[in-house]
Amino acid sequence: MLPLSAIAFLSGVCLLQGQEELPSLSGMLLLLPPAFAAWRLKGKRRTAALLLFVFGFGFYWAACRAEWRLAQTLPPELEWRDIIVEGTVRGLPQTNEQRTRFDFDIERIVSPTMPLRLRVRLADYHRSGTPLAEIFNNAQLRLVVRIRPPSARLNPHGFDYAGYLFATGVRAVGYVRHREQVEIVRPGGGWREALRRQALAQPQQGDLLAAFVVGDRSAIDESQWRVLQRTGTAHLLSISGTHITLAAGFAALLVGWLWRRQQWLMRIMPAQKAAIVAAVPVALAYALLAGFGVPVRRSFLMFFAVAVALLSGGISSASQVMALAALVVVVVDPWAVSSAGFWLSFMLAGAVVLVLGSTGGRNWWHLLRVQCLISFFAMPFTLWFFNQASLLSPLANVVAVPVVGFFILPLVLLDVLLPGNALWTVASWGLSTLWAFLDYLSALPFAAWQPAAAPWWLFILACAGGIWLIMPAGMPARWTGMFPVLAMLLWQPSPLPVGTFHMTVLDIGQGTSVVIKTTNHTLVYDAGRSYAAKEIDSYLRGEGRRNLDMLIVSHDDIDHSGGAAELMHLKSPVKLLSSLPDSHPAVIAATHHQPCEAGQMWTWDGVTFEILHPQRETLTVLSDNASSCVLKIFGAGGSALLTGDISEKIEQALVASGKSLKTDVLLAPHHGSRHSSSSAFLHAVSPHTVIFSVGANNPYGHPHSTVLARSTAVGAGLYRTDTDGAVIVEVGPSDVRVQRWGPERKRYWQNTVASYGRSD
Repeated sequence: MLPLSAIAFLSGVCLLQGQEELPSLSGMLLLLPPAFAAWRLKGKRRTAALLLFVFGFGFYWAACRAEWRLAQTLPPELEWRDIIVEGTVRGLPQTNEQRTRFDFDIERIVSPTMPLRLRVRLADYHRSGTPLAEIFNNAQLRLVVRIRPPSARLNPHGFDYAGYLFATGVRAVGYVRHREQVEIVRPGGGWREALRRQALAQPQQGDLLAAFVVGDRSAIDESQWRVLQRTGTAHLLSISGTHITLAAGFAALLVGWLWRRQQWLMRIMPAQKAAIVAAVPVALAYALLAGFGVPVRRSFLMFFAVAVALLSGGISSASQVMALAALVVVVVDPWAVSSAGFWLSFMLAGAVVLVLGSTGGRNWWHLLRVQCLISFFAMPFTLWFFNQASLLSPLANVVAVPVVGFFILPLVLLDVLLPGNALWTVASWGLSTLWAFLDYLSALPFAAWQPAAAPWWLFILACAGGIWLIMPAGMPARWTGMFPVLAMLLWQPSPLPVGTFHMTVLDIGQGTSVVIKTTNHTLVYDAGRSYAAKEIDSYLRGEGRRNLDMLIVSHDDIDHSGGAAELMHLKSPVKLLSSLPDSHPAVIAATHHQPCEAGQMWTWDGVTFEILHPQRETLTVLSDNASSCVLKIFGAGGSALLTGDISEKIEQALVASGKSLKTDVLLAPHHGSRHSSSSAFLHAVSPHTVIFSVGANNPYGHPHSTVLARSTAVGAGLYRTDTDGAVIVEVGPSDVRVQRWGPERKRYWQNTVASYGRSD
């Protein structure tokens, strides 16, 4: 009954997390009939009524918790203005060459005086100075900040950053102002900071050691992340269930071994229970050492529930133990069901139980076989959540997990109790040796695979196939379970017909980025701000577009070119076409750069692309906005016009040029600024659809009401990324279809967020 109750409760919580609006709490009265039925009925009817009640209780429990969290909201009058706050740093700050990011619990607002308790994520930008020296965990600071609700961006295959922050309790984001005015009320630090400094001081792999031991990943660079991702060992850097279980397991093994050698202790308590009792405080101590953040809390709750179940003796089966652990975690943290780590933890735990119970032998080949089966079982989940699978994960993890769990972590934890630094040095040497092995594996060309995002029905089939694959011996044709998993691994969407193209205007806040796909080619027009590069890359990977044939950067404004250099690094486009200066990082990184000039034309897969502006003779005298590359795309069933940030003056020049501007879909010039989209230009273009790439509540007032009115006057349908999310245009053989990505995918936590201003 416990597993069924856990499934019912989790189902109710999951249903709530998928809602666009929170239900009225008066709806809890609907729980009374099933509760009464469960009390009065007997047998299967009673069980059904009880499960219905538990399902509804899970739904409304999550709704109540969501209401309480939504009540912790930044007052609108404080958004994006300088305020003086006092509070405490939570967790280890993450530092790179440009900024230090940290979570900060506001305990009071000093100016303007106002009672407010709110967790915010702050960035200290130190491009022109040194980082704040004393931002340590638990440090109490008084500082000037500018904050706002977190960004909500709705894109296919995108990461819901606003949902992630909401789940972790962060209700606003912003940055530190007037760095010279930061006042340290109480220094922070403690054991965790001391361990971090000790790790970073090691001569070999100190940055990785700090990440493995205390979760400080700020010193990990892109090349190291790539190695971890390609070998499927990135989970070792997250202080989660793996670390806590390994640390507690080491303590349990040690205590159990010692306990069995003392008969008087055995008479007090069996060695197995003594080991569990000893493991709990060790797990708690390590969780506190790791900062006790949300993922760590979830992992400790799982471990604690399992320990209680084993000690009680009343819960014996693995399914009951996992059901109790899941219930405890979700009751305390209803947003855990939105975390990939939550589902992977329980799915992999169940897989380990099944595989270990159905395979024989206990040697290294057996361990590798177990790891292969578990990795194959996990592949649909990693593909669904991360759109990537490591083909060498079984081999990498069968070495890395024992080395980290039974060598590196125990040495570091023992060193905390013993004087000297010798064990740190040995741990550093061991990690350096492990890293050489992982680096070798990651360099192999078949290490990782990134297919297109599979449809939901194939994910379900692949999950069923993975489960069938790890069934106990005796089940017929278990090997057939690999076929739906392989189908998901090799999934590619159907190619577009020749002469057609798809254009997606991505939701990247206040900025522009458009992806155009033909049968065999991919073009990106503008790359938004710096953070947009990863959004673009995620979309391209989800669409199965591994290569980028061309990047066009319309002009040198940060909301159009800010992510260009990073996107060049991620996708290595064949060609860069732009109005950027030669000193721009994207131009320096490009192997083939060519300035935009009117008259440039090419054809891909029956689709024609033409640059309409700027003219060659005016390239050196135009302002950034005026030099924007204007691109027109012709397909069999329709056309599109992308205009950058051109002004009314450039629009007039285009109208006077004699070129045909008539098009089906227009990306509004300059995000709908009142100094663009003139009536003459709109009548010349005569679009059926106008798309505005804008951020919510942006400080520029885009799109302007007069531009909206003029666009409506020419009979155009209006779309905007701040309310519609990504806008997808499908130009087929004979027609043009436009759809909004966002409205059906909004969630209740996105109703109070914004997406303007500085990057998160």
